[in-house]
Amino acid sequence: MEACVKLIDKAWVLPQESLQASLDLIETERRLLRSGSGEDDLSNSELLGPYDGKVIAELLWGLFETTVKLEGAQDRKAIHKLALLVAESLTMDS
Repeated sequence: MEACVKLIDKAWVLPQESLQASLDLIETERRLLRSGSGEDDLSNSELLGPYDGKVIAELLWGLFETTVKLEGAQDRKAIHKLALLVAESLTMDS
């Protein structure tokens, strides 16, 4: 996941603070998950609700646009794998 966040940053040249905040959140959530504590670093207001088809399509389109901005085949392949994971995880049946 971290690699894909870094590739998104590479494609869109995001502010360093945004990149670091995303990486920190991933690490914190991973640590909490491994501890088995049942805690979550995100407040209920920050948790993702169910996505409808339009939001899923926009998310996948954003990943497509990110892929187009990347030059390396390996980078594009990594974002493609992320898009497949997202498409599999989030269904359009919502």
